[in-house]
Amino acid sequence: METTPSRGAELGPLLTRFRTERGLAQKEVARLAEIDGSTLSRLENGGRGVSRDVLDRIAAALQLDTVGRLSLHVAAGFLDS
Repeated sequence: METTPSRGAELGPLLTRFRTERGLAQKEVARLAEIDGSTLSRLENGGRGVSRDVLDRIAAALQLDTVGRLSLHVAAGFLDS
């Protein structure tokens, strides 16, 4: 599983922004993405790295468009900006 540990400082606020713009609670996004709620909480707080698979599931749960999905991948360090 490919993960990145250090870009979470950029990823966390972006995840939080996307989630709150949609009026969703962490628990709801976690349920839709089929991940543990504590995992999403740690991601939003920059406390852990993320795999591409989990990031894609969160993006799908948030119903992000292509630009939103790509911005998450950039923030997570999977793509260069």
